[in-house]
Amino acid sequence: MELFDLREHDREEVLQAVMDRGTSKYQLTYDDRALQFFRTFVEATEKANYF
Repeated sequence: MELFDLREHDREEVLQAVMDRGTSKYQLTYDDRALQFFRTFVEATEKANYF
């Protein structure tokens, strides 16, 4: 696993930066570990908007 500092990227580019470092060749693969890790932060901060 690799540490990834989200503060090093602009807000508009951070998702693409995470996807570029992912373990999958295809960005539509949702089982990617980097995407799952990033998703936990999005769900934690935006959970009130989902329900």
